[in-house]
Amino acid sequence: TVQGGVQFNYRVVRDPGWWVLHCDQVAVRRVEAPTSMFETVRFLAALPRFLVLAVHRLRADTWLVVPWNGSDAEQRGWPRGEPQAMHLVQDAIRPFDVVVARRLGRTLLYDSLDEGQGATPAGEAVRQSFGTHSEDVRARGVTPEMKRAYSILEDYGAAMRRAERERAVADRLASLEGRLRWHLAFVGAELLGWHEAGEGYEVRWLHDGREYHATIRRDLQVESAGICLDGTDPRHNLSSIVAVMQEGRRLGMDEDWDW
Repeated sequence: TVQGGVQFNYRVVRDPGWWVLHCDQVAVRRVEAPTSMFETVRFLAALPRFLVLAVHRLRADTWLVVPWNGSDAEQRGWPRGEPQAMHLVQDAIRPFDVVVARRLGRTLLYDSLDEGQGATPAGEAVRQSFGTHSEDVRARGVTPEMKRAYSILEDYGAAMRRAERERAVADRLASLEGRLRWHLAFVGAELLGWHEAGEGYEVRWLHDGREYHATIRRDLQVESAGICLDGTDPRHNLSSIVAVMQEGRRLGMDEDWDW
């Protein structure tokens, strides 16, 4: 903050939001919530005003935005009209809404929905066509900034879908590993590792100080025990094959097993 031409630096730890700081020349002595919305309005009114297009939500109160008019924004210090985060969004906004933002240093703060532009007919057409590959994105009145916002939102949606697929795979694998561990622990064995093997999995485990492995199907029935079971491998699951190998070891048959 600058007061009387003198710069003061303070460190404040608070949740994101609007706060009134009571400071002296040394430290912040007290922090309070604004007593009314008019304090916030007066503060915002003193900051440079930009019209922006909402693109998509980044966090609970933060949206990604692009300038409504890229050339005007660049002339006023917004380099190349790059997408920026707009913080402290308090109203319900949607992609392609035209919003008033205020600039505080390098930070964009939400002010309000723009009453003059609002959801323009072109913006509404773009919003309605999103995800349908409609020709409306080239309709009359759709600005380059809207097309850019559309492209960013498409890329974001594709990234979210990829992340969702990756999470689904990770959840499935975590669930699978949990099942493998449970079946082995049921008979006192410890999972050492596993990997995909064709349409099933190769599983390694430790039992009574010795390492074993087997190939199992996706339903956890045994595909190949790695030892001669006279063709009865598919009758076993991961728990029973451990017991079979334990019994074979007890009988001294494990010396002939090829690991």
